[in-house]
Amino acid sequence: MTLLPNAARALWWNPLGALASPEQLVLIWEQMKGPSDSGFTVSPGLFLKLRDRLGDSVPLGLSRPTLPILNQEGESRKGLMVRGARVTPGFLRVAGIEPWLGRDLTEQDAEPGQVQALIVSHRVWRTYFGSNRDLDSLEPAIDFGGGGEPARVVGVLPPDTLLTKPLVAWDEVELLSPQPKLTGPERDLLAKRSYRAVARVSTPSARRELDNASHNLFQDLRADHPNLFRDFDLRLQDAAAVAAAPYRRPLQILFVLMALVVAAAGLNIAILWSARHQGSMPDWEQRVALGAGFGSLLRLLLAESLIPALIAFPLGVVGAALLMALPAALGADRPLAELEPTSWDALFALGFCLLMAVLFSLLGWQSLSGVLPTAEIEQLRAAIAGTTGLNPLATLLPLAVMLTLIMRRATPEVSMGASILCAVLVAILYQGQAPVEVLNA
Repeated sequence: MTLLPNAARALWWNPLGALASPEQLVLIWEQMKGPSDSGFTVSPGLFLKLRDRLGDSVPLGLSRPTLPILNQEGESRKGLMVRGARVTPGFLRVAGIEPWLGRDLTEQDAEPGQVQALIVSHRVWRTYFGSNRDLDSLEPAIDFGGGGEPARVVGVLPPDTLLTKPLVAWDEVELLSPQPKLTGPERDLLAKRSYRAVARVSTPSARRELDNASHNLFQDLRADHPNLFRDFDLRLQDAAAVAAAPYRRPLQILFVLMALVVAAAGLNIAILWSARHQGSMPDWEQRVALGAGFGSLLRLLLAESLIPALIAFPLGVVGAALLMALPAALGADRPLAELEPTSWDALFALGFCLLMAVLFSLLGWQSLSGVLPTAEIEQLRAAIAGTTGLNPLATLLPLAVMLTLIMRRATPEVSMGASILCAVLVAILYQGQAPVEVLNA
């Protein structure tokens, strides 16, 4: 049952959920008018113009995908190819990520002539660098395609944080390196649109300032270069919405399928439960004949349903917890912590079990009340009445004899013996039972 709230929560799952305040992230890209999409990319020249207009009021970050190869000194095998990204200094701060170990990239790291500063993912740090916490000793060579150059690891990303699309071009970035300062042709508005830009708007006023600055910038560009920007728009959209959009439809289908499976399982259980009630019809006939009322029968049905439900509830919660821990036990780097069972999931599962128990009890009562044979019940009542047809006062006579003797300070043996003798005489003389049967009883 814990799968149902998880599946429902997954409908609003956000791949950026592990970042700090992901709702503040805004993606900026150029898009041609019409249905075509430029892949959420922007030219570096336009990014620089927008950053100049905003100043420090709205933090901006820029990334460009890379596919470098890491080599450690003395390594005999071919180096490790990783999915990387060139990012502007402070990109992690804009994205809402604090390095798990080490520091963020700085302006000094982007200066020409500096040794390449690298921030690696927790998986690369653990598997390739052997979980070495002495970052100063991690000095691999890195090859971006133009020959190897010295590098140094300055930071490690958190193990439970995924830097993913649409902030960067990869599904998961394994290495970050500083973006060199954009100069010359790279500052051109017509430079290759292979960069991704993101802004962090912490207040509504910052969002309005970003909207106004981007709108005014594009209006000015169209006025200055009507032929170049006539067919382009500058788009702003919440990064969380862009990140979750590809998963929304599959998750909806998954939730519907899970709901259908749970409904089918509940229907099968209801059918089996109803068949069980039909099989126990003689027992219910005897209870009704003995005078069992609506309340006692319903309580019995409820108890029979609650006991399996209360047994199934802890087993389901424990099973869900074990399944969620399985990926970590198998060596997975990043379990979906935001989808792990919580106390609310456990309460939902308990409430669901109790609700099903009540519904099955009512179902059992309805199936039994509609088919209980009245004639058989009346025959049983008549037989019981004929066998135990005693006046209520007669049943109290042995008790009255015992209490009288006790009050007259007779010994317990005498009191009990007289009471038993009185009960035997009542059964033989009043009820008409055979002396042998009474003495045997």
